[in-house]
Amino acid sequence: VVMDWPQLRTTGVAKGGAAIARDADGRVVFVRGALPDEVVRAEIVDVKRDFATAEVREVIEASTWRIEPPCPAVAAGCGGCDLQHASLEGQRALKVRIVEDALTRIARVREYPAIDVVASARVA
Repeated sequence: VVMDWPQLRTTGVAKGGAAIARDADGRVVFVRGALPDEVVRAEIVDVKRDFATAEVREVIEASTWRIEPPCPAVAAGCGGCDLQHASLEGQRALKVRIVEDALTRIARVREYPAIDVVASARVA
């Protein structure tokens, strides 16, 4: 039932590609299929003490990076390519954010060289 799907505003990205949001109670929600800076309706699929996981059911306000995933298996929930719904520019930027978060928040590294994503020769 759509009414049971909370509307969430995503603010960041986590390792693995899920977008980060907070529910009405302030709990962190990792939203598979969402991108940062989106408003989505998401189905909560698991709830833990400190966080929940969810899957996008409707995109209300899309990121400028959002594209139609090129692989049809994504729609079936494959999960093998968690950022296929993001443009290549978006994928690269999100990967940099994930590494920067690991360095600053997890490893507590304050200074590091600029991070540059090197594209595969097989990808345009």
